Amino acid sequence: MKETPKGYWIREDLYFVTFEKRWVSKTARKRLAYPTKEEALQSFIRRKINQIRYCKRELYFAEGALKIAEKLRDGSNKNGKKDRP
Repeated sequence: MKETPKGYWIREDLYFVTFEKRWVSKTARKRLAYPTKEEALQSFIRRKINQIRYCKRELYFAEGALKIAEKLRDGSNKNGKKDRP
């Protein structure tokens, strides 16, 4: 890692494979890396809270769509009457 006045040049490693260098701003709201473990942990917690919120919303819509599909499968139409076979 190399520090500049405005950010950092970092090397990304993933499972012992080194990728190219990337520049990370010191002032960006969304960063790839943080200077301290505490800041990185806070960012991780914030991301997971948002991820859970997003997943709950998607689950809510999926369950609603499933209820509609099950009603259609059971043959109910707009008037609440069963369709003839």
